[in-house]
Amino acid sequence: MIYFSDTKEQMRDKISRPAPRAPSLCSRPAASFDRSSILRTIPKEKLNGIIILTGHQPTFHHPGILIKNVLAHNLARQSGGIAIHMVHDTDAEEIIFPYPERVSDIVKKKSAKLNDASQILRHESFKPADRSAMLRLTDALRSEVRLVFGPEMIGAIHGGLDLLEKSVREASRPMDVPDRLRLAWEAQNRIDVYTVYSSDLFESSSFQCFFEHVREHGDRFREIYNRLLADYRRAKGIKNPAQPLPDLRPKELPFWVVQHGNRLPFIEGETSDGQILPRAVTLTLFCRLFFCDVFVHGLGGERYDRITDEILREFFDFAGAPFTAASATLALSSRADLRIFSRSTQEVERDLRAVEFDPTRFLAKTDRVRREKEDLIAEWHKNPASRSRLHREFVRLNEQARHGLNGVIENLEWEKNLARVANANKTFFGARDLPYFFYDLSEIFKTVNDYVFFEKRSPSASLAEARS
Repeated sequence: MIYFSDTKEQMRDKISRPAPRAPSLCSRPAASFDRSSILRTIPKEKLNGIIILTGHQPTFHHPGILIKNVLAHNLARQSGGIAIHMVHDTDAEEIIFPYPERVSDIVKKKSAKLNDASQILRHESFKPADRSAMLRLTDALRSEVRLVFGPEMIGAIHGGLDLLEKSVREASRPMDVPDRLRLAWEAQNRIDVYTVYSSDLFESSSFQCFFEHVREHGDRFREIYNRLLADYRRAKGIKNPAQPLPDLRPKELPFWVVQHGNRLPFIEGETSDGQILPRAVTLTLFCRLFFCDVFVHGLGGERYDRITDEILREFFDFAGAPFTAASATLALSSRADLRIFSRSTQEVERDLRAVEFDPTRFLAKTDRVRREKEDLIAEWHKNPASRSRLHREFVRLNEQARHGLNGVIENLEWEKNLARVANANKTFFGARDLPYFFYDLSEIFKTVNDYVFFEKRSPSASLAEARS
């Protein structure tokens, strides 16, 4: 399933009408945001068009993340602008590599951890033991995937594992492994997306002015922020106070302060020494105010950016760059000998209980015992006074019925085991978050191209155009 938050007409309108730049938030010299200082690796002539911005933490990208880059690439080509992927290297989180493991007839999702998330990602070093473990796993998977996936996918998966091995060998930090893998995939598929790092933005004078502006009006910002969150939860019927984002506590602002390589919540009057970093909302606010012309979100970002829209209007009195959202959930291709389809174990267990308490339902309609029980049921409703005797007759008939159902019980027990296997495999092959190379991505290329390029084109031409 592929999802776009906007219709084609809405998307066309967003890329054809770039948002005006936000005014400076303070009078400090050089406070106005200079994109060229951040994008110094990009040819200046490229900066004349609109900027389509997306981004993510440097995790192993699954199709739901990569579709944002494919969309940004195509939007940039359609509008004559550039696409940029921002790597959020100022986060502190575990980098997990999900992978398949087959045990007997069941495939399960396993995971390997590349770091301990004790520091901000850009400060971490790749430990030799973690590097060696990933190289051993990559080598083992070359054989393992043949036991899991259909033969049509093995070549692409091996190609992805080759890129992964190269990334593991060359990376100096854990975050570089998935980031190098993404860059290699983009180069391989001619996805023209420039890369910037969020840490570069936050060292700019304009970000410092942005932070100071929010801090100087902290009470007003908190009131607007918490009120809009409450309105959103009420409108959506959300009971969890942490969704889509937690409220700000007294004196708290949606920033981090870095101390000794670790991030701490920014509390006015408590945390002041250290680099200031934005959280999700303030990162998007800053980018939509100063950095981009269209922001491409996934499903999670789309939820909280509905609130960001209102913060922009109420607090900054400025609309900012529009956002759009895209996501993809693709199916994995299994080997033919792996069972995936079956009744649920609960359905089979219901039949097993029925054999115990109502075995006559499994007999043929013409069977004498079943007909006799149906007659007793009719008498039960007509003659309540005889129910004690009828109950004894029910017990007798059930015992007779069960004697002839040994084969049915064996079949149900066999089916229960098959259901357990099938449901476990269905869970794995329904997973959307494995690294991209375990999936056939051709649907993403075609669908995004058809969505962005507004003229009617043939499927083969669309796919070739998306990759050229």
